[in-house]
Amino acid sequence: MGLQHGPFADNPGELQEFIQAVLAELAPVTAQERAEALNIVGLYVRRSRLVELEAMALAHATRTRMLPPAEPGGQPRVAETDLMRAGATALGADLFERLPRYEGHLNPELDKSLARYARLRNARLLEDGAVEGEVLATTAPIAGRRSA
Repeated sequence: MGLQHGPFADNPGELQEFIQAVLAELAPVTAQERAEALNIVGLYVRRSRLVELEAMALAHATRTRMLPPAEPGGQPRVAETDLMRAGATALGADLFERLPRYEGHLNPELDKSLARYARLRNARLLEDGAVEGEVLATTAPIAGRRSA
């Protein structure tokens, strides 16, 4: 799940701590619950990388040439026109059109995964509380059947 190399490499200790914290909150019991819980963790990790990706893309897209200091010992400068051009280029970059779509994809996926997890957990809890031969009550009506 974690990236080991490159600009988005995860700190293995922090990542493991995060995974364990989310798993502890979700408290999966069955293999299916654990699989869905790990999917949820992965979606949280992917979504958290978006902020860093956006910052790096913006920094790259706004690179400009540095001018020598105006006075000896001063800070290097950037020409105002270069700065404006770099900002316009960055805002027109294709990546900034794709990032919101990617985030828009991840958020519903996370919502679906959380809902699947809740359904798995609720089904297990209902089953755990059932007596053999007992008819289990469900929260959703059976398709084609009207409630009285």
